Amino acid sequence: MARFLAVRMITALITILGVATIVFVMMRLIPGGIVEALTGPAAAQSPENVARIRAEHGLDKPLIVQYGIWLGNALRGDFGVSLGTRSPVLPEIIRRTGLTIELSVLATIVSVVVGVPAGMLAALRGNSGVDATVRVIALIGLSIPEFVLGTLLI
Repeated sequence: MARFLAVRMITALITILGVATIVFVMMRLIPGGIVEALTGPAAAQSPENVARIRAEHGLDKPLIVQYGIWLGNALRGDFGVSLGTRSPVLPEIIRRTGLTIELSVLATIVSVVVGVPAGMLAALRGNSGVDATVRVIALIGLSIPEFVLGTLLI
């Protein structure tokens, strides 16, 4: 059991590091760059303004140094400032955590209440129209992206 948990923890850490790396790289691949995302296209026209913003945010350092600083800040809970609201990100995450947990619990309850009886019905009526219908509905449910399904359900 301890070996299983250790493997799971190591896998989780590798996954989190991989996702963090992908997020970091994607932020660097924004068309126009991070400076334009921070200031808008008009403000980024001045070379002095661009240099000042790059220095303020550490974007003038080598990419590996930027990544180290960014990852270190994230490990300390400093997720930076929102590009949209210019407010710290961590309080926004904390403020919305309760709603996220509530939504997750309710979604799990609904999926168990609907999924278990549907699965039992499909198992009892194997290779029948009922079984095929349950499988098709399940496949459609799994294939629709959550943001589309959420919008449709609203």
